[in-house]
Amino acid sequence: WSSDVCSSDLFAAEFWLRPDRFSATPGATLAAEIVVLGDVSRIGIPAVDQARVTLAGASVPVGLDAWTDNQRPQRLSATVARPGWAVWSVDVRPSLERLSTSELTSRLHLLYAPSMLREHVLRSSRSSEWRVSSYSTVKCIVTVGEPDSADRSWRDASRAVWDLIPRAEAPVIRAGQSTGFSVFTGSIPAAGTVVALRSITGERELAAPTGTDGSVDFVVPASGLWLASASHVQLSASDDSLLEVRSVSLVLEVK
Repeated sequence: WSSDVCSSDLFAAEFWLRPDRFSATPGATLAAEIVVLGDVSRIGIPAVDQARVTLAGASVPVGLDAWTDNQRPQRLSATVARPGWAVWSVDVRPSLERLSTSELTSRLHLLYAPSMLREHVLRSSRSSEWRVSSYSTVKCIVTVGEPDSADRSWRDASRAVWDLIPRAEAPVIRAGQSTGFSVFTGSIPAAGTVVALRSITGERELAAPTGTDGSVDFVVPASGLWLASASHVQLSASDDSLLEVRSVSLVLEVK
């Protein structure tokens, strides 16, 4: 199945990573900042847990600016010395929210959580609030110079516990053309996981589940910035009032 949903209220992903550019020349110093999509007062300012940048498969040192105030996320920087695909991957420290059953039901809908989990929440007789622990990874890919056409390191550059990567010969996406994404939990394809692809303006969203190989294809209808995201939601094994969410998002410049 697939869906094409228009909504500007909330995003399934709460953060995305905004680079200062999507293409650069070798020797340039790039910067990136985490952008909050939802209500900052509810989500809080994201704090960086770990930041990684790889260029043609090799690690690049990442600088983390000092806090300027409590209203803006920290900025990250990296100098890219040679041609290649610069893959940014930033883990945001877990946040804990308290939600009513109705609020949680809406969140689970946005996260495309399994129907069995949503039904469990709705059938619950819990009168107290639910707690939701969320851990996010935000990513982007910057083109540096003229990358080697044989380089595929960007496919595995940041594969972590829960990861989303473009499935193409190069991470360059054009409007009107089919493009694919793969979701992995570690090195295992995550079959049946819904990948959402949404314009940053919030005007349009496409969504479809991955196949047995953990992959799904879309035709992006328009140029601009788009956000691909995937989430895994489960009840805590030790606390039936706690839901654990693991999300990953990848910002794309569609040409």
